[in-house]
Amino acid sequence: MRKVGTVDARDVSLTGDHKELAFADGQGAVNVAAGQARLFSTLQPADNQPGEIHITWTPDLPSEKTAKPLTWTEVPPSARQ
Repeated sequence: MRKVGTVDARDVSLTGDHKELAFADGQGAVNVAAGQARLFSTLQPADNQPGEIHITWTPDLPSEKTAKPLTWTEVPPSARQ
């Protein structure tokens, strides 16, 4: 995943319809600086249907009291060729 924009992302976590959805280093939540990327891996469900991945993160704002977690959803392509 690549963090686009100018604000760093704190406490980035992954949930969704996939098995073994995790960052490559095994951490449950990571920080991603603006313009940087973090590798994660996943296994698709047994029925091989594309599932959703929910990516939750908190903007690294100067006033952390105003920073609320945000979530966006991605649907990776099917593993079928």
